[in-house]
Amino acid sequence: SPNILPGPLLDFGASGLYVELCHSVSPCIKNLKMVAENPMEIHYVEVEIIDVNDNSPSFQEDEKILEISESTLSGRRFQLPTARDPDVAGNAIHAYKLNHNEFFTVQIRERGDGKVPYLVLQKSLDRENHQEHKLLLTAVDGGNPPRSGTLNVTVIVLDSNDNHPTFNKNDNEPEIEVTSLSNTVSENAKPGTVVSLISITDKDAGLNGKIICSLTENVPFDLKPSLKDNMYSVVVKQHLDRESISHYDVTIKATDCGQPPLSTFKTLSIDVADVNDNRPEFLNNPIRIYVVENNVPGNPIFTVSNICTLYSVHNLSCFDCSAENCCHSTANFF
Repeated sequence: SPNILPGPLLDFGASGLYVELCHSVSPCIKNLKMVAENPMEIHYVEVEIIDVNDNSPSFQEDEKILEISESTLSGRRFQLPTARDPDVAGNAIHAYKLNHNEFFTVQIRERGDGKVPYLVLQKSLDRENHQEHKLLLTAVDGGNPPRSGTLNVTVIVLDSNDNHPTFNKNDNEPEIEVTSLSNTVSENAKPGTVVSLISITDKDAGLNGKIICSLTENVPFDLKPSLKDNMYSVVVKQHLDRESISHYDVTIKATDCGQPPLSTFKTLSIDVADVNDNRPEFLNNPIRIYVVENNVPGNPIFTVSNICTLYSVHNLSCFDCSAENCCHSTANFF
């Protein structure tokens, strides 16, 4: 019988000989023909090449970055990179695992050249709460003991324009005159007088969070932007007249620059305070009165009417006004 000496141990996985000889098929059996010299004989030998789990799964890159919109629906799948393991059969990649989290799971699909991992969205994302998620994908082979390799997966949550601008009244500014949502301004206030300070916020980022603010009606007030973004002063724009209009409901509109744009409205109530800027007026001036010579003293000869007016005759007092009743609608002359 021929004497077959053992040869050196071959690393089929590292050298690629296993793939070249066996085409990744297991078990790998090769039929060899041996020639003996003395006596000369031909022997047929069946050789089984057995793979050893001496390679760990590995990814070509250290990190995979995915960008996912926060409006993406649950159940959406995203393909992840596959790991490579030169070992075959039972020593090849057996499974993929994902670290525990509430938003994602991993799903494996069989393909002709192996297993392909997919990242599956389990729960809706919210960029305003979590702008990114750090995940760890682990590839595990089927060896005993098993070997593994990891890949860092970073999910960046893209903003979706899903937040309306919100108003926040700043009532701590010392230089403003009125800061409550119910404001009073004097009718003789000069143009530029600050009535209220308005702060507007939007949780969205980029253009989705950029805000344009305006007044919806034609009112004698204006919005003056502050040096700080999204801060505005409501100021008097032109002369006020309480006798014409004593109350204004000023509607402020805030619109972001997202697509589609979202808007929020807020109504500011402003009362115009009275200033004594009007003289009393008689309907007829001058007034001509005819008095008969035999008129009885104490009988009225003429009546005038107005509001909150003190009546008197020049150089002759005809009506006494005490502190508690100095405002009369009518006066009788005797």
